[in-house]
This record gives sequence, C-alpha cells and structure tokens, in this order.
Amino acid sequence: MGAQKQNKAQKYRPQQKNIAQNLLRQARDTFLVGALPIALVVTTPAVAQAFTGLYVFGDSLSDTGNVYRLTGNLFPPSPPYFNGRASNGPLWVEDLATLLGLPVDPNKNFAYISATSGDTNTAPIPGLPGLQQEFQQFQLTNPVVDPDALYTVLVGNNDYLGGGQTNPAVPVGNTIDFVRSLADSGARNILVSNLPDLGKIPLVTGDPTTSAGLTALTTAHNALLAGQIDLLRQARPDLTLISVDVASLLNNAIRSPQQFGLTNVTDACLPFSPGLELFPTQPACSNPDTYLFWDRIHPGRVGHQQIANTAFRAIESAAVPEPVTTLGMFTFAAFLAGAKAKRRKLKGVR
Repeated sequence: MGAQKQNKAQKYRPQQKNIAQNLLRQARDTFLVGALPIALVVTTPAVAQAFTGLYVFGDSLSDTGNVYRLTGNLFPPSPPYFNGRASNGPLWVEDLATLLGLPVDPNKNFAYISATSGDTNTAPIPGLPGLQQEFQQFQLTNPVVDPDALYTVLVGNNDYLGGGQTNPAVPVGNTIDFVRSLADSGARNILVSNLPDLGKIPLVTGDPTTSAGLTALTTAHNALLAGQIDLLRQARPDLTLISVDVASLLNNAIRSPQQFGLTNVTDACLPFSPGLELFPTQPACSNPDTYLFWDRIHPGRVGHQQIANTAFRAIESAAVPEPVTTLGMFTFAAFLAGAKAKRRKLKGVR
C-alpha cells in the first residue's frame, strides 16, 4: 500500500542528537510539573519543538471525533462521553500535542473508533474504515507528505476484542506494513505504541478464561511488534522510529495506583461497553479522575494524560531529526534559540 517513493534523508549526527535531547529536557524542566499525578509533564511549552505537525492513526484510543461526526454527533453519546471521544476528557494525542507545542488539528487525525489494523472496523456502523483505509484517506488529503511532522500509530486492540484475531503475526504485520507505507510516502518521524494488556480491561476481568487469553495475545503481540520495529530500524536508518510502552504503563498503574493518583484500577467509572450496547443505562461515577478506566474498555482522561507523558518521554530519549524542509529548519532553529534564551534567563536569576 502507498506510493513506493524513496526519499533521501541524512543520518542524524550523534552530537546533534545529544544537543536536541538536552534542549528538550531543558524546555520541559523550565515549566511547572503538575502537583497532582493527573497533571501533564509540562503545562505550557516555551517554543514549538522540531516537529511541524502531528498526524494520528489508529482506533478509539486516538479518535478525537471522526466517528462522532460521521454519526451526526450520536456516537459515542456525549455526554457522558467528552465531545465524541471514547473517554471523559481529551485523548493522549491531544495531550501530546500540547506537550510538543503543536496545535490539535482534526484534519490531521485519521483514527476511527473500532478500527482494526487491516481493512475492517468492528463497530456496528456501516462504512467505518480500518487502518488501511485511514492511510488511503491520508493520501487523498496529503499528496505531499511533510517529512518534519510526527506520525503516531496505535492500533491492534480491535483485532483481538471484536475482530476474532488469534494470530498476533497478522495485526503486527499490518502495523509494520502501514509504517513502511508511511515511510515510503515521505514520513520520517513515526511513533508506534504497543497495546495495553487487554486481559485487564473491566469488560473481561470477570471471565478468567477470556482474560487470560487476551493477556497472552497482547503479550505475544507486543513482543513481536518490538522485534519487528527493531528490524525496521536496522533496515531504515533514515527513519526515527519511536516506541511507546503503553503496556508497562498500564501494568504499573494497576500495581501502584497511588503513584498515579488513582484509587480504582479494576472497575469502570461508567458501566458501559461501547459497541456492545447502544447507550449507557447507568450513570457514571462521581469521581472519574480516581478511576483508571472510564468505561469497560477505555481509559479515562487521567490514563490518557499518563500515556501522553510516556510518549513525550519516549520522544525525548529518541533521536530528534535534522529538519528536512525549510519550514522544519526554521522551527528547529526557533526551538534552539528559545531554549538558549530561557537558559540565559534562568542563569541570571540563580
């Protein structure tokens, strides 16, 4: 899938990688770290960092309103859901955009609730796309691909939850093919997340057999995905491939909820299973920010904030690319100048 264009890009020099990493840390540390665990790592970025935009692909964990608009603002029902998101607040990609100093542009979000990694969608709504159609939509609206933007991919949950998939090689293969297609079209900075342990979502924890099976599938999926990403890094040194470990984040939150300001990591605040039920029949809890799960499948806004923090730290530790375009060079220069000025200001008040 995708045009097979081979774009040239320089390898990133180690000294520039180190400089960029240090500046990212300084820019982050300049601002207040939230006193509560639900706060984002950074409240307001000083300058836009090296990326020129944020493009989003995936499923309900990343869909900021595409299905909502297609259904005439009917699904997911809002309220109790937040403005068409499958959660009670902004999603991790929106929080990540804030951390990176980038605008949240709905025209750059191609994720759809219930999308699988293939060409199907498990929602009982005709015509919704899978990941492969998301790429086709992206190509139609982006004939020229921005090499200095960041592209996020989080997909595979619905292959197992509603798609009946029992072979992790299939969704992992689809995901890697998708990343290759993005790269072949001109993308150079691609963030790929693994899957949370689906055996721990409230929808299935009451059924030990189903829970154990989903845990086994997602564990195998994540191991295979990590190996394939490593192979792709070796084959395509021109790319910056950023891995985000959502699985470990979820497991840590369940083991140590107090570190995240949570008190309930097993139940759903809203006892509702989107896709299996039409509308909620019971009210949401009164303290959703103390719950890890908003409904029986999806994390709440606190969970999404923590995913964004995890993604930001992964970006921080990865190689920040030399900009390819003139606009990217200008943005990167602004980032360097802003961080340097902030460092001088801080030095003067010590």
